[in-house]
Amino acid sequence: MLIDPLRVYVLWAPRRAGANDPGRRLARALRSQLDLLGMIRDGIGFRIPVRQRSLAWRPTSTPRPIDLAAARWNVVIVVQDDVMRLRSEWGPYVAKIAADIDERGGADLLLPVLTSKGDNLPVIDERQLQGIVAPTPSEDTDVAWEGWLRRVTMYAMGVIWAHQRTARLRQGHAADIGGDKRKIRVFLSHAKKDGEGAALLVERFRRLAPTKDKVGVNSVDMFFDTYDLVAGGPYSQQFKAAMRDGALLAVVTDAYHGRPWCMWEVLRAKENKRPILLWDLSHRGTLRSFPYLGNVPVLRTPGARYEAGNAAEPAELVPNSIGDQEIERVLMALLSEAMRMEVWSAHAEALVRAGGMTQQTTMICARPPELADLVHERAGGATTIVYPDLPIGQHERQLLAAAFPQMTLLPLSEVLP
Repeated sequence: MLIDPLRVYVLWAPRRAGANDPGRRLARALRSQLDLLGMIRDGIGFRIPVRQRSLAWRPTSTPRPIDLAAARWNVVIVVQDDVMRLRSEWGPYVAKIAADIDERGGADLLLPVLTSKGDNLPVIDERQLQGIVAPTPSEDTDVAWEGWLRRVTMYAMGVIWAHQRTARLRQGHAADIGGDKRKIRVFLSHAKKDGEGAALLVERFRRLAPTKDKVGVNSVDMFFDTYDLVAGGPYSQQFKAAMRDGALLAVVTDAYHGRPWCMWEVLRAKENKRPILLWDLSHRGTLRSFPYLGNVPVLRTPGARYEAGNAAEPAELVPNSIGDQEIERVLMALLSEAMRMEVWSAHAEALVRAGGMTQQTTMICARPPELADLVHERAGGATTIVYPDLPIGQHERQLLAAAFPQMTLLPLSEVLP
């Protein structure tokens, strides 16, 4: 029987029926983000179900039980506030979920979101669970709540990705899990000549301390060469290690296309099947675009402004033309692509096993395949590539078949048992 690869549950205690509580807001935000996430082609994407538990399930006084067996992995988000603390039924209900999680050997995650100060539910303290510290906005305005939701959603998605990544590697008996992962690392690929300012804006995000009205996002880390390279070791090896288990944000400016190290970083990320997002900040253009930048999501910032340059110096980005909200939008798009690739890959691997396909020669490609993918997969002995629906177009298929006639390319729908 096919089951969902991942389900997310959001639990909260409503103040009253229909109240716009923090839990309800978060459930809606996560549903909007995960219901159709990552690379969407012709309106088709990959969905992660988001369920909620808040109201009593008749005839009991507690919400409906959660069937963890209905998904391969589950993340249960408990939005704790003063209302939940005062209602005695919530402690045993969450404790039962925690006990069920224990029996599944690390497949599931209990994630508290702490929206107010006070005592935690006993099960949270007993397990010494660190929660997302997210005090609700002091101003009850749409702008304040939108900022709160972006930060909490981003934090939760980073944690979910890290848990999913660890669980998948553990299930696959990977030799180099490297301990439980708690963060996703974002490799900032940029050209120093005209992209360093934008990369610094993103890098600054990890150093912003939480404030009264700003939730800190501890689940997203950055790799910025100026700050993160360590003397005494080859920087190429440090680059490889940084991007091997994270995601790559390519800050694509005019100079980016002609920089050998930028090209190398993109190709290494594709070789390692890492999530990639192109943040297109091109200004005047380039004489030759790097041909292997395609086949990944692209995000543009039309409001970005540049100071005029000259023949000797490139135009420089005006940093204050890109605000925190835009940086968060870019990072959210990258996290969405990372989530899609990780969960879809786990789903596809399970279907390949269930379908009896030869795993040694069948490779999972979480993006529609391109020439760069087939080069690496063929070198690894693959003869069949399974990729997300929809099927790639006729002209692409003809090109790939001409280059690699011995390889079979199958959309996942053709693998279903």
